[in-house]
Amino acid sequence: MAGTSFSGAVLASDSIWLRTGPTSPLVRFSGTEVTPDGRVLIADASEGNVKLFDSTGMLLRLLGSKGGGPGEFSAPRFPRVAPDGRIFVSDGAVPKIAVFSRDGDFQREFLLKGFSLITGLRVLPDGELLVTGSQAGTDHILFRLDSIGTVKQGFLPLKRLTPTPRSPIPWDVARSFSVALRGDTALVVCTLSDSLWKVTLADGHVTAMAITVPGYIRPHAPEVKLNGPQDILKKWLSTFHTASAIYANGHVVVVPFVKGVLAYGDPATVAVLRGEKWEALTAAPPVLGISNERLVVLGHEQASDRPFLLLQPLVQR
Repeated sequence: MAGTSFSGAVLASDSIWLRTGPTSPLVRFSGTEVTPDGRVLIADASEGNVKLFDSTGMLLRLLGSKGGGPGEFSAPRFPRVAPDGRIFVSDGAVPKIAVFSRDGDFQREFLLKGFSLITGLRVLPDGELLVTGSQAGTDHILFRLDSIGTVKQGFLPLKRLTPTPRSPIPWDVARSFSVALRGDTALVVCTLSDSLWKVTLADGHVTAMAITVPGYIRPHAPEVKLNGPQDILKKWLSTFHTASAIYANGHVVVVPFVKGVLAYGDPATVAVLRGEKWEALTAAPPVLGISNERLVVLGHEQASDRPFLLLQPLVQR
C-alpha cells in the first residue's frame, strides 16, 4: 500500500472553532462525538467533564465534573449519542458509564461488574451498548450490554489476539482495544497489532484482515533491560507503531497509527479502507472521528493555541 500525504488527499475543510471561557479550558481531549444535528461533544480527561458545543463551536454546558460521585468522572472518555439523543460517557479510570439527556442533564450511571478498564464504547441502534475491555472470569474483549450494563454476549477471546512472542514483553501494559460499528458488524483493532477484526453481532462470526501501513514498525521485544514502569514508557513503548483508534461509516474504515502507545498526536499515518483496499495518508493531524462523510481532525491556531475541529471530506482516489 503506497502512502499519500494527508494534505494531498482531503478537500478544503469546514472549521469549527471551540470557544470556551477561562473557567472551562480544553486541556486533554479523550473522546469526541459530532451529533447528527452538528453539535460537538468533547471529553476532557484532565478536567473531568464532557463539553457540549453547538454547531458553531459555542460552549453550551459541561456534563459531569471531576470526582467519584454520581455524574462525576476520574477521566471521562468516549462520549456517544444514542438514537434517542441520550449521551453515554464511560470513565477511563473506573469501569462505569454515565447517561445524560440530549441537553446534558445527568440521568443515571451504572458500574460494569467485574470489568477493569473500558477501552471502547459504541451505542447500538436498539440502545444497547458495545464495549471493549476485560471482565473477570472470561477471556473475551468485546461485549454486548443491555441499557443498564448487564453483559448479554461476549466476543473475541483474547487468546486469539495475543501478540507473539508473549514473554518476556510486558504486553498488558501497552495493549488496548478499540471498536467501531458498521451496521450489525463490530470492527475491532488492537494497539499491538496490524489486524482488523470484523465481528458479526448476530452470530458472533469473526473474520480478520491485515492492515498494511508504509513504514509500519511491528511490536518487538525490548532491546534493553526494562527496570520498572518508567523504562517501559521511555525505552520501549515509543519504539513501534500502534493503532490509536478505529472509526467507520458506511463507506470507509479509518485507523490512525502513531509511534508510541501514549503519543496520541502528530504526526500520524491514517489507514483508510474502501471496500477491500487500504490507502495510507501520511503526516496526518490527530483524527478524532467521522461525522457523516467527513473526518473530524484536530488543529490549533499557532498564534493563540486555540483548538479547532476540521471536518474534511476524503477524496475518492
